[in-house]
Amino acid sequence: MNTFRLSAACALVLTLAITLAGCNQSASGVGEDAPLLAPSAGLQAKADDTIKILSGELVYDASVLGARLDLKGTAGFRLATGNAYEPGYPPTGCYPCGPGTVALNGQPNSYSDLIGTATVRGRTYRLGNGNDDASVGFAFSGTVTLPPFTGSDVIELSAPFTFTGTIIAFDGPGAPRVSADLAGGGVATLRFEAWHVDSVTHVWKLRNAVYEFE
Repeated sequence: MNTFRLSAACALVLTLAITLAGCNQSASGVGEDAPLLAPSAGLQAKADDTIKILSGELVYDASVLGARLDLKGTAGFRLATGNAYEPGYPPTGCYPCGPGTVALNGQPNSYSDLIGTATVRGRTYRLGNGNDDASVGFAFSGTVTLPPFTGSDVIELSAPFTFTGTIIAFDGPGAPRVSADLAGGGVATLRFEAWHVDSVTHVWKLRNAVYEFE
């Protein structure tokens, strides 16, 4: 009886030894025949993660050329640009705006418009001026309701917004491309002034706005 148990145990040990020897595994658990330069699924997924915007703001002033956009987010992300929107293309869906509900997104920014820098995962990239090695596109979404003209020449309104975008950066020929989505949101505070077209027609023009991320 004891001899049978010992033989079974030895057979089990021998089977495990043969199985492990046939797997050709390294200490890391990766087969020795696997290509060493192939990125793991985990690293690839990390490279494509969405970057969450944690803080920052868009500051728009109709009297100043451009709008300042300064954002910070996960993965060491930082976007700093001084020309997010130009006068005549404010971060609203109209200019001027009549009473009623209007969009907060304005014209989605194209990849070639921004001038400044973008930092992600420890690398800083240039934007615009023909020397760019990264591209950033984004859009705001949300709505705000403008009232009928009541005699006040200036009104201030607040509304929540969401922010989506994409960054694509290049480290040089043959280097991997950085590509990630951007996502965030916060509260927009907008100041409009009345524009008197004539004695009976009044519309609103955006004077300034602050989109604060949170």
